[in-house]
Amino acid sequence: MHKNCRWFTLFLVIAFGVVACTSKEEKHKKQAAAYRELAEAYFLERQYSRALQELLKAEKLRPEDALIQNGLGLVYMMKGKYDLSETHFKKAIKLQSDYAEAINNLATVLLRQEKWDEAIIYLADLSQNLVYTTPQYPLLNLGWAYFNKKEYAQAEKYYKLTLKHYDDGFPKDMTYIKALGGLGRTYTATGKFAEALGSFGKAIKWAPTVPDTYYYMGRTYQRCQDGLSQGY
Repeated sequence: MHKNCRWFTLFLVIAFGVVACTSKEEKHKKQAAAYRELAEAYFLERQYSRALQELLKAEKLRPEDALIQNGLGLVYMMKGKYDLSETHFKKAIKLQSDYAEAINNLATVLLRQEKWDEAIIYLADLSQNLVYTTPQYPLLNLGWAYFNKKEYAQAEKYYKLTLKHYDDGFPKDMTYIKALGGLGRTYTATGKFAEALGSFGKAIKWAPTVPDTYYYMGRTYQRCQDGLSQGY
């Protein structure tokens, strides 16, 4: 065979091999995406075991897909498997360092495990991300983390920053109510009973059917009465 013919034949073999590999990879990518989308539908229906089955199929095909790793983290979190959830959220962030949703999800599962300091590291970075469209979530979680650390000045700061997000014109939702409740509890912890009752009162105005607000408001009244009876 002529030398040029041999080189041309070798080129064709390599080219067809590349096309075959690319075709197989594209097929796996589409199949994994289909599994992930089905898992998302199951997740929304709270069928977490079925969602997990589909995501595990997707992971076999595309283990380096950050969306799949984040999905696994969410399902494991909903099933109470926080250690596995944390592992998959961290994988998602390793694959895509600016994956804001996965960062917030990781912080959430760290909070559920009472890993306050580690959660604060992730939340602080996320809250300063100027292109993150939902800063109220990490701000609220920062307030909760510092409240549990009994660092009440910091808790108050972040709850107020959460509320400021809504004062700037965003529609009020349950995050707003949680921030008012968290601020009220922070005020109660520091003996600012009038401010606490005012915060709880605002929460009740916007969401009168949330039982936690009434419970913590009642505890604040009790602490206030106890203080008065002791001459404070």
